Amino acid sequence: EHGPGVVVGALEFFLDRPAPATVRCSSAAAQLLAVSHAAIGQLMAHNPRALAALQVLLMRSACMDLASAQEAANHAAL
Repeated sequence: EHGPGVVVGALEFFLDRPAPATVRCSSAAAQLLAVSHAAIGQLMAHNPRALAALQVLLMRSACMDLASAQEAANHAAL
């Protein structure tokens, strides 16, 4: 289960790996965005400011994933 601001599948997307799971959304209020490799290429070529914003979002998501993993490891060690 994920909350607001979560990016799902970024690792697989950027490493060109198949998705290991199907994601389903149970909230009618959620805003979902699916991005293709071609769209990222266009973003890189034509809109560097939007690309920079996407990079910040992806870094924040990666940091949240790492923090969650660290908390789980710390909890398991208790």
